[in-house]
This record gives sequence, structure tokens and C-alpha cells, in this order.
Amino acid sequence: MIPIVLVTGFLGCGKTTLLKRFVDGNRSRRFLYLVNEFNPRDVDGVLMQSEGVEVVAIPGGSLFCNCLVTDFIWNLTEIARNFPDLEAVIIEASGMANPKVIEQMLIDTKLDGDYRLSQIIAVTDPVSFRKLKAMLPNLSAQIEAADTVLINKSDLATASELDDCRGEVARLNPEADVRVANHCAVELELLPDRRPKGLKGEYALCRDPNYETFTSEMPLEREDLEQILERHGEAIYRVKGQAVLSRALQHIEFASGRLETTCGTPSAPYGLVWIVRGGEGEVIRRALESGGAR
Repeated sequence: MIPIVLVTGFLGCGKTTLLKRFVDGNRSRRFLYLVNEFNPRDVDGVLMQSEGVEVVAIPGGSLFCNCLVTDFIWNLTEIARNFPDLEAVIIEASGMANPKVIEQMLIDTKLDGDYRLSQIIAVTDPVSFRKLKAMLPNLSAQIEAADTVLINKSDLATASELDDCRGEVARLNPEADVRVANHCAVELELLPDRRPKGLKGEYALCRDPNYETFTSEMPLEREDLEQILERHGEAIYRVKGQAVLSRALQHIEFASGRLETTCGTPSAPYGLVWIVRGGEGEVIRRALESGGAR
């Protein structure tokens, strides 16, 4: 059977960085990467394809919501049929995913005849963990379901934030293998023999009213973007993609209150994907249009 490694974690915690480390450490092995994004535009899948590996992208929601689970099941069926010699399927779930449904889903669809769930890895950011946990129930579900919890970005956290995150993870899942890392630099046994936990969960609604997503393409001045992020930061969960910023093409990422920019790549998709608190999308779009008009 083909092992599945499921990687979960909220937006911006480092899931894609972890997948790239898996790619770099396993170039000689035949792994397929299935990348799921909550937003409708595939960003991470394109980045992973640039690494020269087999990638299947499923954007536009969570794998474990009613609207996408059929696509997820179909893709797993086709992967097993067309790539029977795979050594593993590595799945990056969207930050909104509740992974507790996967064990029963494999059984109900009889995909447990083709796959075995090797492990669930939850990646978390200690700086934003407690705040996000209070707002997003699925964050707790991700920790509870995990076999391994990776407390990432520890270099950006205070000792108190790290201790707080460790304590809450231990409370939610005392059996998890907890690792602390920067930039997901950690040695993991990728394909262990895992015993089923009897996880139980519900498929999510297709569109959770707690979240909105939209795409912007207008050029911006950096100071305008920073001002928008500062003013509306409490309502902005994630910004990711490419745009012209201060007259230069930039790859832009914002999560957990931190903005990072690097030189853009002309061959990559253009536009910024925003994931924001439900009801805030129109306000933020108007702010972008005002800033972009300069």
C-alpha cells in the first residue's frame, strides 16, 4: 500500500517550507505531493512544481469540506491507479482543514486497500498559536489528530510563548512527538508504521462564514500595503502571491502579523491571494483600491 503523510497547520506556519525540505531530502525517492489551498488560485502547487517533482493541486477550499472531498477522493483513486509504484503521497492540507475525518474517509471509500496513513504532522507558529486557537476550532483538531507536532518559527518567539505553546500542545495531545524548529529544519522519520487512532470528525461546510478569500492584482506602494496590514491586521489571516510593490515585482507573504517580501519570479502566477475574516473583505478591498490608485 502507498503511505500517506498528511501535513496540517494554519496559514503561514511553514507547511510549504516543510514540504520543500521533504523534496530536498528525498530526491531519489518517488514521492507525489498533493497540495491543497483554501484560496481559489493555486500558489503553492506552482512553487512545488518548480522543484521538479510530481504535484497534484486542489485549490478552492479544504480537502475535508463537502465541496472538495469528492475531488480529493477522485484524485487519490487516480493516483493509486496511475502511480502504483509510488513510495508515498505527501499531502499539504489547507490551513482550515480538520484532519480527523481522514481515517474514516479512507475506510468508507475503500481507499484503505490502496493507502495506509503513515502519519499526520501538525505545524504551528508559537507566536500566534494561542490567539488563533481561540478563534479557529480546527487548530485544536489539527493538534489532537497529529502524530508529530512541529513548533516552527521558534526563533521569532519569546521563551514564554514557546513554553505556552508546548504546554497547550501537551494538554491537547500528550502522546504527540513534539519538535521545536526554525524554518522547519528538523529530522523526522517520514514513513513510520502508524496505528489507527480511531479519529472521528465531520466534513466542513463548503463556505465557512468565518472566512473570505479574494485576489488583488493592482500595483501598490510598500508604505500603502504596510499601512493596510497594520490597520486591518486583526482581520487578515494570510496574504500570499506576487504583485508589483514600489514598482518592482515582489513575492509577498503576510501571516501572524509579519510581512516578508522577496524578488518575484516572472514565470510564477501574478496576483495576491487574501484570506480574511468573514465580513471584512469589502473593507480591505476598498483600502487596496485607494492605495493602488496613487
